Amino acid sequence: MSLVRFLTASEARATDGVKWSLHGPEVLAAWVAVMDVETAEPIRAAVADAAQRSVTGYPDARLHGTADAIVAWHEQRHGVAYDRALVRFAPHVTNAIGQALAVFTTPGDRLILSTPVYHPFFEVADLAGLEQVRVSMLATDTGYRMDLDRLEAAAADGGVILLCNPHNPTGAVAGRDELEGVAAIARRHGNPVVSDEIHAPLRTPGTGFVAFSSVAPDLAERTVTVASASKSFNLPGLRLGWLVAGTPELATRVDALPHLSTYGYSSVGPPATRAALTEGGPWLDELRTHLVARRDLLGRLLDDVLPGARWVFPDATYLAWIDVGSYGLDDPAAAFLAAGVALSPGTQFGEEGTGFVRLNFGCHPETLIEVVERMGRAVG
Repeated sequence: MSLVRFLTASEARATDGVKWSLHGPEVLAAWVAVMDVETAEPIRAAVADAAQRSVTGYPDARLHGTADAIVAWHEQRHGVAYDRALVRFAPHVTNAIGQALAVFTTPGDRLILSTPVYHPFFEVADLAGLEQVRVSMLATDTGYRMDLDRLEAAAADGGVILLCNPHNPTGAVAGRDELEGVAAIARRHGNPVVSDEIHAPLRTPGTGFVAFSSVAPDLAERTVTVASASKSFNLPGLRLGWLVAGTPELATRVDALPHLSTYGYSSVGPPATRAALTEGGPWLDELRTHLVARRDLLGRLLDDVLPGARWVFPDATYLAWIDVGSYGLDDPAAAFLAAGVALSPGTQFGEEGTGFVRLNFGCHPETLIEVVERMGRAVG
């Protein structure tokens, strides 16, 4: 019996999420990073139990072994051992990044980004008053890599290096050699490193993952790792993320941040996250096989319907980074929206996204087929 069930478009629309409500009832939603999938049974049971126990007050994520579940998850899934005493909580990963930046920076400092990249990174930099230093990634026939030469040139003038690994929107998974290169740069120039590893559990079966902290234990005093179950288990509305400080001194500095800048996770976030991390493994493993099938289906559909599109199969995530520049559309996302498909505009992720769109293929196959067919109609 299958553990994973994808929702039809009508079922997904009934979930009351912004993904399907924003653009109206006639538009198919394939933009924001939320999958059209039924919530895993252990998580539903945990949320129901929380409601039965009236878990609706101000939450405390430190209760009931949430940090233990997080540490065990990282060790089992990613092969990295963390100290539970160094785990801190946030309402979401972007907030966790903000906490790390508040510890490492003051307004006017620099934040170094490998672009195109998850666009809230730009906003969190602006909120912290940081100068954004954008370093374009290298596009190869097999995927995207960080440009370590340009990254070093940027890092030599100081600043926090913010990693997105696995990478959103390209789906690239950084290899050990890339991460060792980043670590060497940080050693030479004294840069703190914040590593966003939220998409790591969604890597394609057979694709390995290396946590930045594991290649640079000597940089622990200026390393923070951030993550959440929200992407892999489709829980962004339940609002719980975490950060792992590299040292007790860093954790103490996080604890000293203003309360309103760190608090705000939901009361059901901790029990749902514990259920996901301790009981949701089989569901996630099955989901990953479904996502490979969706990715392959998308490839066939693009070959048939949009043969001028160019993309590289992602090694992680359910997001496709697609170059449609050959079709000469002034604003590709707007053209597709006019045809009834909502996609994320590539320029949202940086100027490197000109001519690109990001497509969420974490959906029912019938939805995906109709999405690409409508895209085809948009280009004639």
